[in-house]
Amino acid sequence: MKRSKRNPNQRIFNRGYEAGFASRPRSKCPYDPVAETGQRWLNGWREGHEDRSAGFSLQAFQAKMVSLSHQGNNS
Repeated sequence: MKRSKRNPNQRIFNRGYEAGFASRPRSKCPYDPVAETGQRWLNGWREGHEDRSAGFSLQAFQAKMVSLSHQGNNS
């Protein structure tokens, strides 16, 4: 699928989710935390961090990322 057809807001959320799941610090947000893009990334980070804390396995993480990417393509 072409990159231009992907939802940029969903990609930002997904990258934040990946960072949170990988236990990267939220201070590593590549966006201004006050801006909408920064809030999307931080929301993804929080969700990823919570999932990791809840004990999600790597396979569950991968399945969720696939689900999130399909969800973003449908909106």
